[in-house]
Amino acid sequence: MNNINFANPIILIIGAILIVMTIISFCIVIRKENRNFHNVFSFICHILMCVVVSLAFAKTTYETVVTETNIYIVADVSYSSNKNLDLVDEYINNVKEDAPKNSKIGVICFGKDYQLLVRLGQEIVSVKEANVDDSATNIANALSYAGNLFKNDVIKRIVLISDGKETVKSDVVNIVKGLSEKDIYVDAIYLDNNLNDDDFEVQISQVDYNQSAYKDINESAYALIESTKEAKGYIKLYVEGDAYNEKTLVVERTLVLNKGINSISVPLDTSTVGDHHYELVIDVPGDESDKNNTYLFNQYIPENLKVLFISGDENDRDVATELYGENAEIDFYINNDAVPYMIEELAVYDEFVLSNIDISTLQECPTFISSIDTLVAEFGKSLITFGNTYIQTNYEDESLMKLNDMLPVKYGNGENDEKLVTLVLDISRSMELNYKLIMAKQAACTILDNLEDNVMVMLIAFYGDVGTVFTPTLASDRENLKQKVNSLGAYQGTFMGAALDYAYKFITSSPYSKNEVLLISDGLPYGEQEDFARAVVQKMSLANILLSVIHTDLKLSNEQFMRQLASLGKGNYYPLDNEKKVESFILSEVLNSLTELVLEANESTVSIALSKDELVKGIDSLPNIKGLYNNQSKTSAKVVLNALYTDNREFTYEIPLYAYWNYGNGKVSTYASTLSGDWAEHWLNNESSKTVLSNIDDVNRPEVRTESAFTVEHQSNSVSTDIIITAPNNYYNLELILRVTSPKDNKAKEKKLIFDGNKYYATIDTKEVGEYKLSIEYKFGNTTGVSNYTFNVSYLPEYNSFTKFDASNLYYMVSSNGQISEDGHLDLSNNNSIVQKYIIDFTPILMIICICLFMIDIIVRKLKWQDIKTLFGLSKKKNYQNVKGVK
Repeated sequence: MNNINFANPIILIIGAILIVMTIISFCIVIRKENRNFHNVFSFICHILMCVVVSLAFAKTTYETVVTETNIYIVADVSYSSNKNLDLVDEYINNVKEDAPKNSKIGVICFGKDYQLLVRLGQEIVSVKEANVDDSATNIANALSYAGNLFKNDVIKRIVLISDGKETVKSDVVNIVKGLSEKDIYVDAIYLDNNLNDDDFEVQISQVDYNQSAYKDINESAYALIESTKEAKGYIKLYVEGDAYNEKTLVVERTLVLNKGINSISVPLDTSTVGDHHYELVIDVPGDESDKNNTYLFNQYIPENLKVLFISGDENDRDVATELYGENAEIDFYINNDAVPYMIEELAVYDEFVLSNIDISTLQECPTFISSIDTLVAEFGKSLITFGNTYIQTNYEDESLMKLNDMLPVKYGNGENDEKLVTLVLDISRSMELNYKLIMAKQAACTILDNLEDNVMVMLIAFYGDVGTVFTPTLASDRENLKQKVNSLGAYQGTFMGAALDYAYKFITSSPYSKNEVLLISDGLPYGEQEDFARAVVQKMSLANILLSVIHTDLKLSNEQFMRQLASLGKGNYYPLDNEKKVESFILSEVLNSLTELVLEANESTVSIALSKDELVKGIDSLPNIKGLYNNQSKTSAKVVLNALYTDNREFTYEIPLYAYWNYGNGKVSTYASTLSGDWAEHWLNNESSKTVLSNIDDVNRPEVRTESAFTVEHQSNSVSTDIIITAPNNYYNLELILRVTSPKDNKAKEKKLIFDGNKYYATIDTKEVGEYKLSIEYKFGNTTGVSNYTFNVSYLPEYNSFTKFDASNLYYMVSSNGQISEDGHLDLSNNNSIVQKYIIDFTPILMIICICLFMIDIIVRKLKWQDIKTLFGLSKKKNYQNVKGVK
């Protein structure tokens, strides 16, 4: 705090030399027998004068700091810091050592709350003596508290020691800025609370499960367990009993863990209807913390699957009842237009079935379709259609088109589809032999002559390269197109695979709904191009692109390969083994589209396209189907069953009988035949086909069950949780009330919701471990209702031992206003412009002392001791009268 400074310290060396010389001179000049009081005293005076003169010429000053510095150390002693409290004490001692002069230090410890552990200037004690709630980390409150403790007229500093990870949501950045505006310096020391290599920690980090499942369906909870080492222990699952706080052990088994993340599945019992409260516990010997070894969750099992069944045929009721069995609760609407259409009415159902019903006749049809679309896409429900939905003749109706967009197939007349015919023409050198190139050009021109005017056609030519002769053009421009065909010459090379791949990439990026590729070639590609061609044709088939082959070779060389391509492409093989056949070959599906809606002229053979699909599990073959409705599968649809229909012209078409796809979060499936009547009678009498129809219910059952009209999410912030409620898009002027029941409350508390134009938000306190029940009351027009949501707090985020810590949070909070240390040391020196100092210059005083010493030396050396005493009045004068009398 106080300093003696020398402006010219070199003078002190000269002074020391003078002192040595004075001592030597005294010893030489003054002999021992002459060393009396006068000489010794004079010698001492000379020594003192040398010292004083040296100090005077060195410009000796005395400096003392008047301004006081107050430092509050704000130390993190939350649960995540427990293993590093000794390190916190060490950092506090470092601050004490680095503190500027005239400083006083105080210590504040914090977790969820805070405590003034050491007042300013008191003796520092260990942070282990602090008594705070360590279940959370609240940096903001501790900093705000420290900022209010400073008195005026001092330099104010705060040193934060923390890992920087808050578990209580706050705005530390603005608090630090506010402290800075009050001239309070805020610095920070990073406390590394990450797990060390020697730590042994195991915790349940997450459990995935369905909040609502179906009765007697296999369900499991999937636990994510993290461990720092290989370990063995036990995993136990308890379910809450009927009595309060009673729980029953339902699963117990050995737990073997690898180092890192482990995924463990635990079966859940779905045989009992009701709300089941589960507690998953892990017990691993040696685990350093048991605060994160328990996970709470609920699962609700309803009585039955709920189905809304809308049909135009009364006979469907009995068939559906038999197929669904006792596991479904079905609400039938047969030839009834008074069908529920609002989302909150429809949200209670798991599946929606439309069977041979003219949707346009339903009450509030546009709203009904919009609601179904929302519930399937956003809420994960399922839609199943049987037979005809009467939407294929109503392309101008936007609401019906929304339903058409939901379906994995497109029903209707093929003449309305946009068609593209892609000719892939071989113009290699081998085509010049035996008039093959001439036949190929004639075949291409014949196709152009027979195409309908509204069909789009393009031509790709290949040899040792691939190029487009003409891009998609209406077939009505056939004369110009034929001129381009006939102008082609022959070149070296046969890159058939590359040409087909070029066509595939072009078609899949084009908007045409029906596509056929016609390969015109002699079938003699380069060797490696054969495998390439096969692979590309297989991709075409998966993308519903038909490929037919026109083999222009009188000897039919490589016939097996060309037939194989046609088979893989689900098209036809046309051998042109003589010139006359060019005018008579039959064009395939794209050119002769099946235009009928109802296909019942002949029975159709049913083939299984996806043998591994759950719908046909254990089934090898199925009987013919008497009738179905014409449709084409969409690009990403999965076709499980196909019907091979042959018309009166003996053209064969592959029509999807059962197809499905994922639609948003849900699933939409179509069965192109009827559920009852003449078409279904044969199928219902066959065990395999009856099993398939029964399986439609199971394979379309939603993965997650919900009865709510809202989607609810929750995001934990330790002692609080954000509730996010999303209402359906077509809800306007909606009144919502949120009521919350915490684990220890018997009465629900109403919480205010904030609407941002899209979602509703509320923040609720979640200070307790256990179940939180949310009740969402809504009013929409004349409709009122309640949706319920439940979530659990298993343990507070502070007890998450695998949280990753780094100094970035501290840099974000503090760096613009102070410094960050990662080694425990800070430069705490104050700016001289704000420090007040008091300085005393000893030069005049020392010079006066020197003069005084000089005068004393003269007096001592020139006067006798009696004279000195007389001079300073220390001796009395003689009595002259007595002296005179004696005389």
